[in-house]
Amino acid sequence: MADVKCQRCRGVFLETTEHYDPLKRSDGTMFRLKDKYGAKGYNWSVFPPKVYVIADALECPGCGQPLTNAQKIVVAMAEKQPLPVDVKPQQSITTVSEFICNECGKGDFKSKRALHMHKVGKHRVLVTK
Repeated sequence: MADVKCQRCRGVFLETTEHYDPLKRSDGTMFRLKDKYGAKGYNWSVFPPKVYVIADALECPGCGQPLTNAQKIVVAMAEKQPLPVDVKPQQSITTVSEFICNECGKGDFKSKRALHMHKVGKHRVLVTK
């Protein structure tokens, strides 16, 4: 089964069932809570697992965002396949961020805007053009 990731909160609370078909309009039978959140865990409630529960009624139990796209289909993430034993994972390449805070030296900002928001929020620095 594959995980379902909410596009708003990025939470992964649901997984697909054997009824899931990415080419069909999604319904309640295609998804269930992950064990951690279901009856064996936190015992959260979610939409009923019925065929009549469709489209926008399929909501993220974490934030309430509808899980469907414009075609009324929930997009599930593919399961992570383990690497074969004889295959070594590639070494990660570290990159240097071009957006580094000159106040504190933090340098993991992905955009100029993110750096600006950090400076304004953390250091109360008003950055002008």
